[in-house]
Amino acid sequence: MREIKKGNPAIETRPLDETKAAPEELVFYYSREHRLAKAPPEVRALYEKTPPRRFGLFSSLTDTKPKALLFTSIVVMCLMILFMTYMLPGGEKSVLEGNALEISAMRYEGSSFLVIKKKADTKKSFYTGIVDITVYPQTAAVYPQTADGAQAKRQIVFTEEKSEEFRFSVPFESAVLKVFAQGGAGSASFTVPAK
Repeated sequence: MREIKKGNPAIETRPLDETKAAPEELVFYYSREHRLAKAPPEVRALYEKTPPRRFGLFSSLTDTKPKALLFTSIVVMCLMILFMTYMLPGGEKSVLEGNALEISAMRYEGSSFLVIKKKADTKKSFYTGIVDITVYPQTAAVYPQTADGAQAKRQIVFTEEKSEEFRFSVPFESAVLKVFAQGGAGSASFTVPAK
């Protein structure tokens, strides 16, 4: 039944019960499956039901190419540092009366600084007591000359500690130092490049 409003003849009105359709009569012209069939693969992947991924430390570090490359470069750098620390020599090494000695040197403003690291072999007997250290420059022309004619003498004391470190300076600068250590009945000589 149609009614025409008296004020405006162009507008038609219908009773509400005629325009409402029952839920059984609704027709869907576009189903979800039909819509997803036309969608791009990225959208279809969002609608796929996949189980949630378990969290893992290694998988989170290497799940993309940039992350995997960064992780690999960090591992390679760590391995290089370990190799350089343990395989490359740190200084001149020798043994004096059961004590393993390692000597390194550094030059700075007309002086040379020596570092002597001692490690005692606790399985064997080792020397404890005074050790005389004499340092000479390898080159003959050294300025300034010391009172002993370009040499320096020091005394250090080895104790019963398993490892010790001694540091001292000598009053001349040289690219290469000759170091003689004498303690007890033994002696050792070193040729140490100064960095």
